[in-house]
Amino acid sequence: MSDNQPTKMQREQTALDELTKPWNDVLSPKESGTGRYQPIDYPPLLDMLREAVGSSLGKTQSGKSPDAERSILNLQAFSLWEHIDGTTRTWLRELSTMRPEPELKAALIQLGGLLQALHASNQIKEQRWLHIIAQFPRWRRQVWEMFDPPRVKELTGECPNCNEVAYYALDGARSTALIAYYWKGLTPEAKCQRCGEHWTGETQLLSLGRVLKATIDEVALKEMGVI
Repeated sequence: MSDNQPTKMQREQTALDELTKPWNDVLSPKESGTGRYQPIDYPPLLDMLREAVGSSLGKTQSGKSPDAERSILNLQAFSLWEHIDGTTRTWLRELSTMRPEPELKAALIQLGGLLQALHASNQIKEQRWLHIIAQFPRWRRQVWEMFDPPRVKELTGECPNCNEVAYYALDGARSTALIAYYWKGLTPEAKCQRCGEHWTGETQLLSLGRVLKATIDEVALKEMGVI
């Protein structure tokens, strides 16, 4: 690892910060539509999620979604909010005697500080610590994908785990069993839609590609951040 690459703890802290604090991103010239790089500011992701619980995420010209679509999206936001809130408070109670902060953002910051202190003083098992901090980037991704769905690419070939090549959705639509998906700035992943096997990160995706004897698409790999 080079000195310029973030450590695992730094990546998890970045995810925690974006969940609980205002953050910013830079749009590429193509993304901004202006021909130049454009910074954009975002509120904390948890604020975006909380607003989504009671509002629409639709992108129609009127700014509103059909009632059925809005209900589904609101249910997704509510379920994710309840999961993050409940899990955060459970861990705080399990790991300490402190009373969780009533507001979710404050409670999550509280959990992050507690984990840092416990890890620094060797009061938590490494495996337990790694399991918990891994949830921060996962939650960050789950919230963000509600507003910016991942780009998906089908992968041709048999799943190395279950040997299936095709997947049929409930509506009968057919796709490949293996798909890769990614978000700007986040770790790319692949999964089998038949058995659920996952491959996470650049190294595992390249290994999967070699197993599938896939043709190297450098443009796609650069988009995904693999190379």
